[in-house]
Amino acid sequence: MKDRDLVVIRLLESGSSRVNGRNLSGDETQRLRTRFEALAGRFKAILIGKDGGVKLTRNEAIRLQEVFDRIDAMPMRQREMRERESFRK
Repeated sequence: MKDRDLVVIRLLESGSSRVNGRNLSGDETQRLRTRFEALAGRFKAILIGKDGGVKLTRNEAIRLQEVFDRIDAMPMRQREMRERESFRK
């Protein structure tokens, strides 16, 4: 997850919502719910690219490998992998 620069946001109905382990305020949580149309009582997984665009949305649990595969197919990620490989040579 670190290699792909993932930021994990958990918006919860009860308890503290979090971004990469940092607690969110109620206002922050509500703004994110509104922005990503995360309805109360519904599960939603969203993959957002570095460009801010939504790349994947699921209303059920998603395998992490599917998320990684989607990320690894993105042009920016392909470029990052090529640059790392050329740096190692």
